[in-house]
Amino acid sequence: MSIATIKESVSIFDLLDKIGVGTQKGEAGRERGVDMFKSWWRGENNASVSIFDKGRRWKDHQSGEFGDVIDLAQKSFGCSRGDALKRLDTSNFEGCRIPERHEDKQSSGVEITRNSEVKHSALFQYAESRGISRRVLLKYCREIGYRNGDSTYFGIAFQNQTGGFEVRNKYLPVCIGRKDISIIGAGRNKAVVMEGFFDFLTLVEMSLQGRLNLDLREFTAIVLNSVEMKNRVDLKPYSEAILILDNDRAGDEATVYLQELGANDYRSVLFSRKFNDLNDFWTGKESS
Repeated sequence: MSIATIKESVSIFDLLDKIGVGTQKGEAGRERGVDMFKSWWRGENNASVSIFDKGRRWKDHQSGEFGDVIDLAQKSFGCSRGDALKRLDTSNFEGCRIPERHEDKQSSGVEITRNSEVKHSALFQYAESRGISRRVLLKYCREIGYRNGDSTYFGIAFQNQTGGFEVRNKYLPVCIGRKDISIIGAGRNKAVVMEGFFDFLTLVEMSLQGRLNLDLREFTAIVLNSVEMKNRVDLKPYSEAILILDNDRAGDEATVYLQELGANDYRSVLFSRKFNDLNDFWTGKESS
């Protein structure tokens, strides 16, 4: 089968049933058509992995990783993309072992081979598919090439405060180096807190196109890169702080936490609950 056919015909629920974790379905209940699961590769007490879009997409709310059934097969089996495609193509999961639980080390075994201005046409196309212009991409992001074992990859990179990179392309999200928040425009009087860097890029696009009732020149932008980083946010230096997090359970919980520090939830001003995040709103992608 082709990649497109696999994505269309094999749901994430099919994959879970085959590898023996389908019984976890619904352990944390269902909210707005999203199923929550406990991570089977990390081990945890509370469910932090959501599966949505009718079983076509997933998101790990601890690491910030997300993707389709192929990405999840790679993560579940600890295999290459090619091997994951073979397993999904044949639906032959017998004898496949899910790797033992391990600590969440985003950059283990990863070597950066290139750090340059964004040049690859595929990355510009991917950014455009998410409503981000070449101008904004070049201003705030880099192109990273990296090696993981015998495989090489490249993607759009967004640096955090400890020198790590959030890397995205059409197929695979990854964090290279230590996970941390990113801060843009430090020292300003107000702050805006977002979950992912594509939400930040979206906010910039909206401002440039006159679609935002905020003057971003007044705001320091704080990108969590994962809701698990919320406790690293210090709002004391700011006279005002607004929150634009995701419309899911993890985003709601992080919003409540940061509201207790004095921030205001700004999501409903920009987009409705039918959109998962600001970038989905910008590209018109409604949650299922």
